[in-house]
Amino acid sequence: MASCGHQGRPDMYGLGIRLGIYIQWLGEILVEFFDDADVSDIRLLGLLLSGGIILGLLVAIASQDVQPADVYIVLQLAAGCYIFLIPIYIWNTLSCCDPKWDPLKWTGEIKMPVYGISNVILLTVISAIGIWFFVTDIPTQGRQCEQFGFFFAKIKLDNAAFVVVNIVIYVAIILICVAIALSWTGFWDGQFLVHRRHRRRRSHRTQSATPSSLSRQSGI
Repeated sequence: MASCGHQGRPDMYGLGIRLGIYIQWLGEILVEFFDDADVSDIRLLGLLLSGGIILGLLVAIASQDVQPADVYIVLQLAAGCYIFLIPIYIWNTLSCCDPKWDPLKWTGEIKMPVYGISNVILLTVISAIGIWFFVTDIPTQGRQCEQFGFFFAKIKLDNAAFVVVNIVIYVAIILICVAIALSWTGFWDGQFLVHRRHRRRRSHRTQSATPSSLSRQSGI
């Protein structure tokens, strides 16, 4: 199988675009280390950059003027600013989005509801495109020529294991976004209340049943 010899898309991920994204990533790390109160501004910049390149990708996909490698590169650049937040999102999901256990509450970062909602929407869009890409686009276009991705090493985009791993990751991201969105509606708080009521009823039944059982055993 021959290589496509694809030269890339400067309008989608050219040198200037990549430098802007890399500088934003580095700036986010430095600002969070020195003055976390300004991190929200840097994160907002990353959101705008990611949203812009995803919008360009959607236009290219609609016009069918994009190669599989282009889609893969843009997805990595768009999702790159969230790599630092992956452990936090996973922890928040495991803790059912309980605000008491949110690691970000201990920082001086300013919480903006609009930013949080936009983040969840953008992550969902990125993940949906990623699932479409590996489920639909790669099987139909990825075998026309050799194109490669990266997973700790150079790997073909149509490699079965690579495809499965990426699909699992994108599905997990969507589930996390759904969990976060449900936390805004108070869903998890309601679930906690239901569980607490069940526990109280069980403990009450146990306490009320214990004296009677003891009296029966003692012959009273």
